[in-house]
Amino acid sequence: MTTTRKKVLAEVPQMVTMSIAQYRTLIAAEKKQSKYNAKKVQADGYTFDSKAEYEYYIMTLKPLAQAGAIKKLEVHPRYKLVVNNQFICTYIADFRYIDQAGKTHVVDVKGVRTDVFMLKKKLMAACLGIEVEEIPVRARKKRSRKAA
Repeated sequence: MTTTRKKVLAEVPQMVTMSIAQYRTLIAAEKKQSKYNAKKVQADGYTFDSKAEYEYYIMTLKPLAQAGAIKKLEVHPRYKLVVNNQFICTYIADFRYIDQAGKTHVVDVKGVRTDVFMLKKKLMAACLGIEVEEIPVRARKKRSRKAA
């Protein structure tokens, strides 16, 4: 065996034998990072997809609901989107509530406006006549690199 081949084989990690249960535990332990760096937050029995969504709930909507300014606050309401009797997709909003005037609000907290969201927002308006209100999240400023 050549010395180059020995080096290559030495760098290859040794095979590890494990059960399926051990493998699943190992994979579950690795946290998958969100595509947009959003961190899930659990509170009040809900799992919020981002810190911004949680903060909007805890700092704005929950106090309004407790004060009686809004009613029937729902977290993650689902809407089936159907076109010509053909099921297209399900849209899961962040929040739905009714204001004092009786108007229903469907709200989505958005850090990034994806193409999928924009399409579902248009489908909500076209299929159900519901306008989704976007709550923009202030984006972080990118650090500029200094020329060396």
